[in-house]
Formats: sequence, C-alpha cells, structure tokens
Amino acid sequence: MWSRKGLTPEQALSYLDELEGLSESNSEHEGESTSDSENEAYSRVLRKSSESNSTSEIQASDTTLENSFSVASCSYKTSDVKRSNSSDMTVTKNKPQKIPCHRNVQSKSNLIKKKKKGFLLEENQACTSKDGTKWKVVSTNKIRAVKSAQRNILKDNPGPTIYAKQNTNKDKISTFWRLFVDNHMLKIIRNCTETEANNKLENVDWKLSFEDLDTFIAILYARGAYASSKLELDSLWSIKWGLPFFRETMSKNHFKEIMKFLRFDIRATRQGRLQHDKFALVSDIWNRFIYNCKISYVPGENITVDEQLFPTKVRCRFTQYMSNKPDKFGIKFWIAVDTKSKYILNAFPYLGKDGTRPQNQALSENVVLRLLEPFTKKGRNVTIDNFFTSVRLAEKLIKLNTSIVGTMNRSRREVPELVKSSRGDLYETVLLKTDNDNCILTVYQAKQNKNVLLLNTLHTSVTINTNEKKKKPETVLY
Repeated sequence: MWSRKGLTPEQALSYLDELEGLSESNSEHEGESTSDSENEAYSRVLRKSSESNSTSEIQASDTTLENSFSVASCSYKTSDVKRSNSSDMTVTKNKPQKIPCHRNVQSKSNLIKKKKKGFLLEENQACTSKDGTKWKVVSTNKIRAVKSAQRNILKDNPGPTIYAKQNTNKDKISTFWRLFVDNHMLKIIRNCTETEANNKLENVDWKLSFEDLDTFIAILYARGAYASSKLELDSLWSIKWGLPFFRETMSKNHFKEIMKFLRFDIRATRQGRLQHDKFALVSDIWNRFIYNCKISYVPGENITVDEQLFPTKVRCRFTQYMSNKPDKFGIKFWIAVDTKSKYILNAFPYLGKDGTRPQNQALSENVVLRLLEPFTKKGRNVTIDNFFTSVRLAEKLIKLNTSIVGTMNRSRREVPELVKSSRGDLYETVLLKTDNDNCILTVYQAKQNKNVLLLNTLHTSVTINTNEKKKKPETVLY
C-alpha cells in the first residue's frame, strides 16, 4: 500500500493522523481489520484535499511525493514519529542510510547531467567556426580507406649524406666531430679570442693554437660528462680529489686564460651588427653549425617541431622566463628534429619581435614554415603541439607536399563552438572534416571532463581500436 501515488507531504502527515485515530477506535472494535483502517484513512485524505489541490499539481510532484510518503511511512512503522493527543509533533532525525525502505531517487541535478551526457554532434551535421571554416561530422566507417596520398610518399633516402660519408673515418672519432664543428668555425673562434686577448693585454702577442682550442673544448665536454660543471676548477685539478684527465690534458691556468678571453665575434664591430642582428655575438658560429647539420643528414618521413629552453641567466634582451620548465631562465630555441634518430635538422633562437615576419602570418605558423623550408616537397609529415597547429598552417603545408599531425588548442577560431562546449561519453570519439576534405579533426574524450582535439592531414582514414579499453583513435596513437 505504501506505493500509492498522489499525496503531497502535507497529505502524507494527514494520512498518518487519520490512521492513528482509526487505530484507537479499532482497539475498541476488534472486529475491523488493519487493512480496512488504512483504506479508510487514505479515502478521507483524498476527499479533504480534492477541494484545494488540482490533479495536475499532484502529477507534477509525483516522484518527490512518493519518496516523502515512503520516508514518512517508514518513520511511522519504526516509531520515529511520536505523537501526543495535542497537535504537537516531535520527529527524530535519522541518517538516510539507516532507513531500510528509503528509495534511491535521482535528484534533478543528476537528471540534468544525464541529459547532457554525450556529444551534441550528430553524423552528417554541418557546423561553421568563427573564422568561417566549414566542418562536417562523419563516422569512422564513412572515411574511406585508400592508398597513401601522394604527399605522404617520401622521395628521399634517409640517413647520412654522401658528404658526411666521404668526410668521416670510423677509425678516427674526431672526423665525426669535424662534420659539425669544422675548421671554419674554429678559425672564427681563434681569431676573435686572440683579438680580445691582445686588446686586454698590452705589449703581449697572445696566440691560441687549434690544438689548444680542441683541448679546451674536450675539457668542457668532460666536465659535463662527469656532472662536474658546477664544481670549482680548483677541485677538478686537485691532486687529492680531482680526476687525472684534467691535470694531464691542460694546465689549470691555461684553461682559465682561454676561458677569460674566449669570444665568438669582434667587439669593435659589434654595435653595427647588433642593429640588424640581435644574435650577433654568436650568430656566425651558430649559423655555420646549423648549416653543417643540414648538409650531413637526410631526415626520415617524420619530423617533430617544438621549443627548447637552453638554461642561462646571461643578461640580454631575449632571455626568457618559463615557469613550466626545469630551468626557469634561458634562451628559447625553435628546433626541428628527425623523430626516429633525434637528429637536429634545423633551429634558430627566439629573439623577440621579428621585423622580417609577414604581418598576416602568425608566429607559430612562421616558425614551422622556416624550420621545414629545407625539407618540404618531399612527402614528409611533421608532428607539432597545440601552440603551432592550425587549419591555415595545414592548408599551406599541403601545398608544399607535407602533412601534419598535432594537438589543437580549443580556443582557436577554427574550432566550432559545438566542439568547444560539448562533452561526450568517456573514451568516445567524434570526427569532423573540412568541406574540402583536406583536414580531419579528431575529438577524443580522454577524461570525464576533458577531451583532446587533434588535427591531421596525414590519415585518409581514422580507425579506432575497439579491442582496447580506452578505444583510442589512430591519430592519438600516432
């Protein structure tokens, strides 16, 4: 009988009053059953409330009333409601988990969350982003699997170049070193260092040989290899605590002298060069090093572009502070590397505002195009993070016969508003394609309240591993 519907909380309490009164009268007339008393009390309550309550109001509060009626009835059965002959009523507070017949009724907030569950995107639905990019929702089985696109067929043989093979000898490790730090660079360093020393020292013809310069660089490498770059030089050359390598390679005083006068440019011409080159103090050496990297190795089909902070606290205009890096201060470099071999292909420092960058070109777009310039039109793919990824960059690289795969920042104007606001079921995937079918946007619900956006022009079909618990799409696993 406790499952009857249609009573408000006030009606439920009135029902208990009526039932208590009938129970007292039944004690005098033992012939009447308890079920008859309950039915009589229920009928009286309905007759009293029919004049004031409409049927629509009763139906609207159906779920809440039933729960209240159940709690009230349980309280009555367990003697939690104590009544006196007067109208006063005392209710003892019970913890919900101790009520044996309390029903688990969903709250309104849970019902609202349940309605919002799932992406607000349906198959074949078209949507337009703020910048005018048109997208269309597609299913995984509607993206036709075909052969690799022409732009994804590598036309180079990756590995060391002919130049590198001809100028190296497996029996002499120094020949490999000379590929990257060649005699041209050493001449610049020697001339600049000697000029600085002779300007500081009067009436002294200070000289630096190539052998001493190579030895000096070898000691710098050894300090790093032994994790002793932060130790004092006296400790490294100490007879008791230092390693024999340092004492046998070069004297401590000569090492300090080279370190004191070491320069990579001529001080007298520096001011003029700084007017158009902020990196003038080391740009000649750096540019030559990057040139040697380019001519010594051919990258594979996959290239990665990212940033790296070289730690230093030197005082200059382009020193960066990045709180999310292990070393907070340093010079930031944009670097392109071969994904498989980790070989540096191209790099340049971030020097602040660049006057040579086109006004209609974003910084992230300009960085990727500059780094990939020597390696485009060869059928390669570049992997980037959400700082660089954009539809505009993807379209430009397609024209250069290069594809991209990268995470995308949801704040970009190319992302539709529906994608920004909607959340799907855990591990659910939704795919969108541009109207020209060049770009695929993968929306993967990686966490309950966070989804991942990936833009790619590499995959002509995006498959999902349904055998895996997380059901990751191909673009996430790439």
